[in-house]
Amino acid sequence: MFCVHCGVELAPNGKFCQRCGKPAEPKASPEPQAVESVRHPRIIPPPPSFGGLRKVNWGIAMLLAGGLALMLIKAPSATGVAFIALLGAVFMAFPVISATALGGEDLSVLGMYITIDNARRRQLRRVALVLNWIICGFGVVGMVACIATGQIGPMASMLLYVLVPVMNIRALRELARFEQDYAGYEPEPESA
Repeated sequence: MFCVHCGVELAPNGKFCQRCGKPAEPKASPEPQAVESVRHPRIIPPPPSFGGLRKVNWGIAMLLAGGLALMLIKAPSATGVAFIALLGAVFMAFPVISATALGGEDLSVLGMYITIDNARRRQLRRVALVLNWIICGFGVVGMVACIATGQIGPMASMLLYVLVPVMNIRALRELARFEQDYAGYEPEPESA
């Protein structure tokens, strides 16, 4: 221990400095200052918006609905109606579910207001991802069949069943990455 006044080394149990005679005051060791754990708010960007892709999905859903209605009118038997309705429901589900999953708002269908919370929207995104992979598979098989048989005309519609699902899959994965990156962070409350 050293004297705080003159800096001479003090005797181990001395109460006064041998040099200056002042009371021995041990140098106060600097107290560790309390470090506040400050969580800096993480700036959260708005979630990606896929307005154009959602419009494309809704447009495809309307086209498929019109085609399905025409096919049901022309169906020769009850078995044909059931098969067309089942197949049409599967093919119409992919754009409708994809458009709903890519959006952040609730739905209004035929005057009924449907609220979709975050947990349901995540489930809807998983279902949309699976449906888009299935439709993309059908589209690839259809394109291969068109190429194998030399029918170039139907290949344009098969291309639609490949490109749109691929865009949907990419968008759904981007939303999943966004949610994973910003999970647990709340946007900073706006100050008045």
